[in-house]
Amino acid sequence: MHDELFKLQDLQYKDFHAKPLKSDEHSLFLTHLPHHYYDENQLHAFMISETKDFHEAITQANIFLPYVNNWTTCNQLNIKAFKKHKNELLPYFKEWLNSNEVHTLRFSIACLLRYFLDEDFNIKYPKLEASSTL
Repeated sequence: MHDELFKLQDLQYKDFHAKPLKSDEHSLFLTHLPHHYYDENQLHAFMISETKDFHEAITQANIFLPYVNNWTTCNQLNIKAFKKHKNELLPYFKEWLNSNEVHTLRFSIACLLRYFLDEDFNIKYPKLEASSTL
């Protein structure tokens, strides 16, 4: 099966998609907000999600969150760097939970569900969500 898939791959298409993620153009793209197209927002969310440095990911998320205007882009923000920095992440949850922006609030709740339903769960987290401004 893998052999068949490799025969069907489109290397030019792969290179086209890899370019913004592997070049300095990605930094320029991340600074041009607001985006005008849904796919630009999706790409932006994907690029932040792949950021490996925790502090850079926080910075980029905070810059981008005010421009998130739909639930799919919000859900696309699944930032891998957060998983290894749970304790550092908690103050940001509190900040995001107090946002008046519905998608920032959704992002915070999604992060709590992703990273704090396992051994790091604490009953105070649902109470924080319940007391947030909706």
